[in-house]
Amino acid sequence: MKYTGISYDKQYIELCERILNEGVKDNQPRPHYEDGTPAHAYSVFNHEIKINKNQVPVLFSKKVYLKKAIEEILWIWQQKSNKVSDLQKLNNHIWDEWEQKDGTIGKAYGYQLRKKVDNTNLNQVDNLIHRLKTDPESRRHIVTLWNVEEGHEMALKPCVYETQWVVINNELHLKVLIRSNDVVLGQPFNVIQYWFLHKMIAKEVGIEPGDIIFSITIPHIYDRHVNTIKDQINQFKQYNEEDPVDNKFVTIDINDDASFYNVSFDDLTIIGYDRFNNQSLQKYQFEIAI
Repeated sequence: MKYTGISYDKQYIELCERILNEGVKDNQPRPHYEDGTPAHAYSVFNHEIKINKNQVPVLFSKKVYLKKAIEEILWIWQQKSNKVSDLQKLNNHIWDEWEQKDGTIGKAYGYQLRKKVDNTNLNQVDNLIHRLKTDPESRRHIVTLWNVEEGHEMALKPCVYETQWVVINNELHLKVLIRSNDVVLGQPFNVIQYWFLHKMIAKEVGIEPGDIIFSITIPHIYDRHVNTIKDQINQFKQYNEEDPVDNKFVTIDINDDASFYNVSFDDLTIIGYDRFNNQSLQKYQFEIAI
């Protein structure tokens, strides 16, 4: 499966600038930085990003570590794991800060996908695939990571908390619901992750992939990211005038023999995402809010 398209930089920059211009700073934040300082954020209410069939939503305005992003979404959806060691075996440490004493992130993410649906013996993922095959036009293809009874046992309540899969005109569309979105660090991961997941589920059920809509309730930028993201945006605009991203096509080729149940990052060939080799945009580092 070969997918070629343009990035989503214009939508990403538009959201960043909206938050920088309209965002309201919170008063009593839950997150903190590694040094213990409260991680204040500037937030706006509600934003949607639409990725159409002709887009491959990587970013040229910042370097996205695609391998780590794909590994994480497979850890959640394919492995249905909550064990941090399963990621660490891949030299992926993005969940280390939330690892609990038992080596897990609690009853979060993959743990919830292992839950059996209704009176079936199918977990949420297998049930989704089965239902898309047997009753594709149903309006009940929903997978949820939110659990009101077990939220207190999660190291971090899910930011991407629900997906709805919709078949219209023989195309599989996806809506991704995000309650809270760290636009600088989290969103570039989320967008390419669910783009990839969408393509693999569509292949598994034999339906052409359609569009994806990300509905974000509270997109935000942390205070320690503000000056750096401003600099990054300005630098990107300068590069974009010289070499517009709309003229830059990225291709992600997924091994035809790979299924949802056995695909790994090694099955992906990425062409055209080497623009950072000669740009200083990749130098930017952002502190994590925990």
